[in-house]
Amino acid sequence: MLKLLKEHKNFLFYCLLITFCSGIGQTYLLALFNEPFQERLAINSKQISYYYSLATFIASLFLPIMGRFIDTIPFRKLVLLISFSLGLSIALLGYVNSIWQLILAYILVRLLGQSTLPLTSSATISKHFGMYRGKALAIASLGRSIAEGILPLLVISSLNSQGLTGTFLVLAFIAWALLIPTSFLFLRNVKLGAPLYPENETAGQVRLQTVNFKSVYFDIKVYLLSLSNILLPFLLTGVYFHVRSILEVKGWSIQTWAQSFLVYAICMVGGNFATGFLVDRYGAHRIILFKFVPTLLAVSLFYYAENSLMCYGILGLFGMSVGLSTNAKSALLAELFGGTILATIKSIDAMLMVISTSISPILFSHFIESYGVLNLFKAMFIHTSITGVLLFLVIRKYKNSNRI
Repeated sequence: MLKLLKEHKNFLFYCLLITFCSGIGQTYLLALFNEPFQERLAINSKQISYYYSLATFIASLFLPIMGRFIDTIPFRKLVLLISFSLGLSIALLGYVNSIWQLILAYILVRLLGQSTLPLTSSATISKHFGMYRGKALAIASLGRSIAEGILPLLVISSLNSQGLTGTFLVLAFIAWALLIPTSFLFLRNVKLGAPLYPENETAGQVRLQTVNFKSVYFDIKVYLLSLSNILLPFLLTGVYFHVRSILEVKGWSIQTWAQSFLVYAICMVGGNFATGFLVDRYGAHRIILFKFVPTLLAVSLFYYAENSLMCYGILGLFGMSVGLSTNAKSALLAELFGGTILATIKSIDAMLMVISTSISPILFSHFIESYGVLNLFKAMFIHTSITGVLLFLVIRKYKNSNRI
């Protein structure tokens, strides 16, 4: 770890800033603006769910194109372009006065912030850092944890003092300030060509060095892997978007929920670094299944807990699960398919993930109305268990085919 930081501290710190700023496009933050948007545009919660889902779905369709850009455009040029466009998109959200403007701004912020920024960082690291891939991903993922600990509290405070427009202008300034001038400082001497480190064959990484894109595109196992990768974003997007309805049924306060994100961030950091070391030592295919355990425990707590202080435990477990998943899934794709077209493969994975998060708010809304919040938790538990079994079978199939 110390060697990694010494040799590539500038690049890794900049990737940390990227993942921090990607938090601005995530549902846990954008959902905090639902009520102000509903008041400004005179719409209800179901309508904004549909608009948000539509925008997220449209954004997902552009991800394969963005993946090819990541594979072909130099890292620094691409990040500067994305950062500038993201800041404009965030500012646009503050000035929306119609439904079509809201949808357009959502599309841009979800595409650039939620998807393309973190994809650029994780794909570049997975492609170039070989045997230190897990640790490098863990360092970069710290930005996401910090964002989840800071941004919700910042937004709630800013909404009360600056209003909707002022808050989005603050977020746009943060994105520009953290990504544009710092790129000239931290990326000035960074050269990314061939992989910076060799692969760790003892961990079972990349036994198959090159994979044809068409064979991957039509491989059902790729989509089953993606199914396991989209589970957490799907569940958490639904929970975050309808958190007020869920907390109302449980009798818990939104303030306690927002404060609990600090525990979420801490546990996510712990999961990130634990996974980074374990992935580098044993390989992602041996570690990734453990990500489902904290999720199952969190859903169980949601169902049985009565005290609002359990928000800390629930978000802590979700944070641990996300921390375990984030690094392991990126490393697993690199182990299976090599680095040549990794960003393209990850863009397919990200596209399916974004499609799932576009559907999630609508499905959760209908499910809560039809069956209630408590039955929602039961469905989440069953869905997580089935996905875990499917991932186990896919990994075993790849292992038997000597790909890992």
